[in-house]
Amino acid sequence: MDNQGFISIDYLFSIFLIILIAIGILYFSESTLNSAENIEKTTSYRLFLDNIADEINQVNSNGANFSKVISLPYKIQDNSYVLTLSGDSLTLDIDNRKASTNIFPIKLENNLDVDLYGGNSYLIKKEDENTISVKRWFI
Repeated sequence: MDNQGFISIDYLFSIFLIILIAIGILYFSESTLNSAENIEKTTSYRLFLDNIADEINQVNSNGANFSKVISLPYKIQDNSYVLTLSGDSLTLDIDNRKASTNIFPIKLENNLDVDLYGGNSYLIKKEDENTISVKRWFI
């Protein structure tokens, strides 16, 4: 019998098994990379939200007429966002996700929730012992 061009079943099975294992490893690697990227984004969003909440709490903790200007970045990781400030929370709406953090309870001027948009600066001022105003600040 001529041995040229002859492939044994064992050899064919081992090649198939190696390809199957390689595909499984690639799928697992892609899943791991996507998970790591998702964790990185979520952490970045949470840190940003907590930093802004700290700025608002700092204004609230000081006396009347204390003010602070905060400048919001245009985008976070190439995603546009909106911050919503209410009486006891700050909510970040970004990339079809929402994150919220608690702040010291405050009374907002006019008792309305305030939306803060990326790329703008805002003056946060404690008007009196109970009221905080948030106004867009033009530099």
